[in-house]
Amino acid sequence: MTKVNDAVQEMLDRLVAEGKEIGIQVSAWLGEEQIVDCWSGLADATTGRPVDGDTLFNVYSVSKAVTATALHIQAERGLVDYDAPVATYWPEFAQAGKGDVTIRHILSHVSGVLRMPPDVTPELMTNWDWMCRRIAEMEGVYPAGSRSSYQSMTFGWMVGEVVRRTDPKRRPLRPVHQGGDSGPAGRRRSVDGHPRFRRATHRQAGRRRRLCRSRQ
Repeated sequence: MTKVNDAVQEMLDRLVAEGKEIGIQVSAWLGEEQIVDCWSGLADATTGRPVDGDTLFNVYSVSKAVTATALHIQAERGLVDYDAPVATYWPEFAQAGKGDVTIRHILSHVSGVLRMPPDVTPELMTNWDWMCRRIAEMEGVYPAGSRSSYQSMTFGWMVGEVVRRTDPKRRPLRPVHQGGDSGPAGRRRSVDGHPRFRRATHRQAGRRRRLCRSRQ
């Protein structure tokens, strides 16, 4: 593929050989060209089944990068100012002393707004409006910018709601992810709308269905 691919493959093999990884995959695209497609190690240490290009891996926080990218696109278009208070775009967020929390604070994980609402349930987590309303009502754990603490549970709603409110069509976040917009120079913006992503997603969904049926 490329020298970059060879270098990444060598690194993955070394990490597995040194016991720092058990099984690992890395894929990277540059525009429409896949420049890295590597894997190494075992998918199942008990059976010895190796990792391959279709091995399913559980992933965490991948959507944070996707959501942040959507916000950066809004900033590139002049719709968002990184140093403006979040409440400029989402007035309700200023409740409970959060009026000085800026867009840069939430992107940098220094907003102090990092806890889930105490009355949240799995069902309510799927209710976007309820989650955003409760997060807006909550007090920060510490003053914005005074320290860093990973917003593992709240990042998506805070950043995503700013994207939604600054989108000229006031659309939910997912259409932005799916590439419904073009950049300033007419460049097609697509995240989970990438053809390779869709093919991989559909292929993996089929494998999950087969796995579930085999366990019934």
